[in-house]
Amino acid sequence: MSKTTIFPPIGIAGAALVGKDTLCSAIIYQFNCNFNLKAKRCSIAGDTIRKDLKEMIFNKINCDQICQ
Repeated sequence: MSKTTIFPPIGIAGAALVGKDTLCSAIIYQFNCNFNLKAKRCSIAGDTIRKDLKEMIFNKINCDQICQ
């Protein structure tokens, strides 16, 4: 059996459209390619909240740019 090591999560926070997902993709790439470590993106609430509120935000302010 192989031993699995679980490392602590890395938190990335910031305002909308500042590059959080881009940074996350770069970190995952580096972990996978350079260190042969598996990494994945997990969102605590962002994706769920965005999906749940998309219609309401669009109806209120007629803008779906912030919900893509």
